[in-house]
Amino acid sequence: MGWLSDDHIHEYLRLISEKQRQYPNALLKRHTMSKSMMDVDMLLIPVNLDGAHWVLARVDFRKNKVWIYNSLLTFHDDRRYKLKFKPLEVIFPRWLEYVGFYNIRPELRSADPWKVMAVKSAPQQESGTGDCGVFVLMVTMY
Repeated sequence: MGWLSDDHIHEYLRLISEKQRQYPNALLKRHTMSKSMMDVDMLLIPVNLDGAHWVLARVDFRKNKVWIYNSLLTFHDDRRYKLKFKPLEVIFPRWLEYVGFYNIRPELRSADPWKVMAVKSAPQQESGTGDCGVFVLMVTMY
């Protein structure tokens, strides 16, 4: 794994959430860390692949899409990479149903299937630099 662990990522996201509570106008309005589920249209999820690489999943509830931000192009065309995220197209909407999300936000229930998409325009790092964790943290801010 790179030089950032799960604990580092978690602590950074906790600090962003704390800052947003202290200074509500300090961060862009689209951040969702301290909002109720009634106000959330997007969810950001840091994902560690095989303990070796961080990517960011951006869940868009209005478009039924999970966008994957990846700082290493070598993972974009990797079949294993696509297979890792493909199950989200089935699992995620079922999980939302199970936790009662659509009871809270019925206007977001849709017959359209969920899709996982790689963001090909994501900024890139050089292979072996270990910057993927920093990339995920920075993308969460913007």
